[in-house]
Amino acid sequence: MGPIKALDILSKMGTSLQVRPFEAALSLPGGPCRVIGVEPVAGDDAARAELAALRAELEPRPDPVAAQRLEDFASRWPGVPSAAEALHAAARRWRLAGQPDRAAGALQRLLAEHPLYPAADAAKLDLAMADVAAGRAADGLATLASLWPRLAQAQRGDAALAAADAAAALRDWKAELRWLVEAAAVSSGDRQAAALARAAEA
Repeated sequence: MGPIKALDILSKMGTSLQVRPFEAALSLPGGPCRVIGVEPVAGDDAARAELAALRAELEPRPDPVAAQRLEDFASRWPGVPSAAEALHAAARRWRLAGQPDRAAGALQRLLAEHPLYPAADAAKLDLAMADVAAGRAADGLATLASLWPRLAQAQRGDAALAAADAAAALRDWKAELRWLVEAAAVSSGDRQAAALARAAEA
């Protein structure tokens, strides 16, 4: 009897015998299946220890050197959570080095290879900022707008200013004004005054 026929028979036996889909899948030929989208963690303890040592070693090194070493680490440890952390750290070092395109590349790789990364929203925010800095205003603005409702208060000031920059690059003055007002609302002191002055100009 094939597995499909067996499941069909079980389903016709009523509520006296219930088989959940996952349990049924385990009984199919070939044994348990790998759950799609769940990252394997085997070996991550070793990877985490190596990453901690690498970060300490790279702390005083130039940003481009550090970023490349972190990307190399991620390539040596594909699929483990520490690789995602390394890619995120690499992207931030690329951005500090003034290379937003390289930062965006590392972040795109991170989001593609590690869809369950716990800090995915932070990575998307960094990607949006890198896109704006690299001249991809439309992409950056779209991402910032989608993330905005989920951003913490501390993240909103820089995000709103980046969105205003993107809107200005697109010559969307209404959107620029809207984002400058948002920036002013979550800022204080000199930052708030600067956002309000720019809004008045806009």
